Amino acid sequence: MQSMEEDRSVSTKIKPIEVALSKEQKQSHLEYNFIIWANQDASKIIGVTFDKIKGEKIENRYLLLYLVKKITASGLPLILIEHDFFEKDVKVIDANKNRTNKYSVSFNELEELILRKFEISNTSSDGVIKSVNKDDKVQDPFHVWSRKTFGKKIIKTDIDCLLFKDRVMATIEVKNTTIKGHTIESWQPFKVDQVNYKIVGLFSEKILGCDFITLHYQRKSKIDTKLNSENIDIGLWPYNPDFTQFSSKTNRKKMTLSQVISNYIKKDDL
Repeated sequence: MQSMEEDRSVSTKIKPIEVALSKEQKQSHLEYNFIIWANQDASKIIGVTFDKIKGEKIENRYLLLYLVKKITASGLPLILIEHDFFEKDVKVIDANKNRTNKYSVSFNELEELILRKFEISNTSSDGVIKSVNKDDKVQDPFHVWSRKTFGKKIIKTDIDCLLFKDRVMATIEVKNTTIKGHTIESWQPFKVDQVNYKIVGLFSEKILGCDFITLHYQRKSKIDTKLNSENIDIGLWPYNPDFTQFSSKTNRKKMTLSQVISNYIKKDDL
């Protein structure tokens, strides 16, 4: 989830928090785009999509299967997609059967499938379809296509990463900033992202039964080549549905990424 006010240049650079987590917590490594869909006023989660580029291997199958079972057991619709959008090659993977059960769909069929499973109205009250900005840094072709296709009929946001050990302990929103003055001590969650925080917070609590935290990292002029959690200072923001309390500086805890990981593992072992 990238803020409109966040430094867009960071999306194409190394992201220290994601790199350290994927190296040190391999069981937590997400290898696909994890997108949550909500209705127009973000009062209800209507579905989840996992998508990956065709040819990319899934090594962390245990986490994928755990999430599939957890989400489908809740009754929430889930669609798994493998794609090469540039070649118009899209396959849907049946989440309720063997994962090798794939079938090809056209873009129109994919749209119809999502409309039906997520119970999205085929008409919009305002009739406005949001276009993707030229400078938009969203890299996932499916995310871009679905934004163009469904526009303001729905709201979508993604989960950046998570902490997993036999269960999901926390979903994580990552904020990497380089904007001058946005230090760990001074940065606060932007109000423009309030709806996205609400969606992930609702999903984390109701579907996964876990915490939702935001980790803010201030990018330095030179990236430490030793990207490990002990070297990464962060601001930890535990989610609170009351945005005023959530975004208050009194809610921020300054620590290292290593301490965040350690605290969750210790708490889970109790």
